[in-house]
Amino acid sequence: MKTRRFVQLLGMVLNLTLAAPSHARKVSVHYQNMADELVGFGSCSELEQHLKRSLVEYRMGVGGKNEQARGSWGARKKGKTSLARPERSRQSGSMADALGSVASKEMKAQAPAAEPTADFDGKDDREAGPGEFTGTNNQVAQVDEADFVKFDGKHIYQLYQGELKILKAWPANSMNMLSSLAISGSPKEMLMDKETLVAISQQGSSTLTSIIDIRNPRTPSLLTQFEIPGNYMSARLVGRTVRIVNQDYGTTVNYDVQHVEEPQVKGWFQVQGQSREDIIQSRVNTTPLSEILNVRPTVHIHNNNRRDIAALGDCKRVYLPKVYQPGALTRIATLDLERRKYSESLALINPSTIYASESAIYLAQQGYGQSEGTNVQQTAIHKFGTANGEAAVYAATGVVNGHLINQFAMDEHKDNLRVATNGAEYTGGSWINKRGRQWTTVNRVQVLGQSGSKLRLLGKTKNLAEGERLYSVRFNGDKGFMVTFRQVDPLFTLDLSNPRNPRAVGELKIPGFSTYIHILDDNHLLAIGQDADPNTGRAKGLKLSIFNTKDFKRPREVKNLLFAPQATSEASYEHKAFSFYRSRGILAIPVSGVVNSASVKGSWDNREMHVPGHQRSSLLLFKVTTNDIQPSGELDMTDMSGGQATGVRRSFFAENVVYAIGQDGVRAATIENPENPLSSVFFDQRLQVSSW
Repeated sequence: MKTRRFVQLLGMVLNLTLAAPSHARKVSVHYQNMADELVGFGSCSELEQHLKRSLVEYRMGVGGKNEQARGSWGARKKGKTSLARPERSRQSGSMADALGSVASKEMKAQAPAAEPTADFDGKDDREAGPGEFTGTNNQVAQVDEADFVKFDGKHIYQLYQGELKILKAWPANSMNMLSSLAISGSPKEMLMDKETLVAISQQGSSTLTSIIDIRNPRTPSLLTQFEIPGNYMSARLVGRTVRIVNQDYGTTVNYDVQHVEEPQVKGWFQVQGQSREDIIQSRVNTTPLSEILNVRPTVHIHNNNRRDIAALGDCKRVYLPKVYQPGALTRIATLDLERRKYSESLALINPSTIYASESAIYLAQQGYGQSEGTNVQQTAIHKFGTANGEAAVYAATGVVNGHLINQFAMDEHKDNLRVATNGAEYTGGSWINKRGRQWTTVNRVQVLGQSGSKLRLLGKTKNLAEGERLYSVRFNGDKGFMVTFRQVDPLFTLDLSNPRNPRAVGELKIPGFSTYIHILDDNHLLAIGQDADPNTGRAKGLKLSIFNTKDFKRPREVKNLLFAPQATSEASYEHKAFSFYRSRGILAIPVSGVVNSASVKGSWDNREMHVPGHQRSSLLLFKVTTNDIQPSGELDMTDMSGGQATGVRRSFFAENVVYAIGQDGVRAATIENPENPLSSVFFDQRLQVSSW
């Protein structure tokens, strides 16, 4: 018996040794549905050669003996696919050239004569703006994130039911509507600097980008538009450069090009005297690139004239997987507001999470690989350089085990990328002796460093909180924080000062979990999440917490504030709804719920509602120190809900004023007395009947 077991074990070792190259690791990984490296091209000819070669290799690998293995390509269509597009005037040359000269001239020609320092709003607007104010709660300083509302200290810009609403917000006691501008499509988010606002809409299967001159907020004017194929994902602004990421599922690699009709196939290789590979090779080689890669062009719209931007241009900003994988076409569109130029980069990948630093944008694509013959969750992270307002340039790719929960799971620091992941895999036992192994979820932080076109693993933490789910992550310099949960909330403190040896230093277990972590200072965290039953893990309601991490090995929760079970807050899952006024220590979050008393337990328990049991939506204010949280007021926005469950969604501060951004309007009040508003502006006048 022992001899047989030894022979079996020896056979396994020999098979692994013979099958793997000398440099292979014990655990082999095969990327099944994501690209582990992208390739750029010097010309369209190079792109065509690469695509055709990789298509044949992919088709033979997928096809094998059985033509039915084409399932990953979707059902085969009968007849030839039509690639015809509506006739439009076309621009030749690279994408930057196609618009660099055209858009620049036309955009400038449409700009109003007013200078940026002109008197926008008459006598009243000559008053100085506030001494300090807050904007969007961004993950990275100097990297502005798109949202449906923006604030520049004097004006509030909000997208509402197909329009851009511009309010004069300062002084707050005379807040009023300045202007409205119709926005085509279904407006989603926007970005802006002092002169220009970029509104992003979904219009059918395209992302419509409207560039608007806001130098005079009373008379905003549309400069030009770009209709970018695909669905909008996210956008960032660094300096005066906007980056927009979208995915185009309408861009396809033509399946018919590599399909071999069933009647022609007899056995594995025999097809009318030719092998399957010969037939596929012949068909691919005789098909032009434009019919293999069906790329919809971005359209420049100016004065109602539509002009195509060459879809592939000179192909120098098109990136394909080194080993072909099916996928959507992801575009990174670049708008240089300073030089008024448009450019774009294209990659055949399927990202689900986007993170941006000042100099790079990272697109994370979830997928699966194989480890010890078992599928495991993995994430490919593609880095694109974004310097100097030029088109994004592919830099490198790395693959990590596990999946990402959101953009906060990535962080660039000292040219390295820290990634927090959660994924299911085998733990325990060994790669040969499977006794003692179990399938469970693991959490870890992995540090990647760029080497050529690779993001290589420099170091990783040990597995943390096996069997638990990852709920929130935050990085701060050489420190990191992770919150996992099953029945109690372990807050892990991470020492990331050595990228080759990241390690968990401390752990705190308390009931509930945090879904968003905000950095108060180097030694304190402010978090929002859920309280939970420590025995069952059942969520009990919203919770605010302050953590002291000065003793990094022994983090402590020094204060928490619990909400009524029915209270909900967008701030618990959308960081842009979390507004912290650092200089004054004031936190504002939107809270909604069907309640009979105030939302927060404690000093507000006995406050009665206007109508018992109705839907209430308010902006709640809290005084926050490093060791305490106290309710400091409520700005009721129930009348601005427009029939929706949520009346308030965002907030901004300016000096001692807080602005509550509602579903159907804006309300201003002082921080000291939010119950008595200074002014209100309703977007839907029908709601004003029963208002203040």
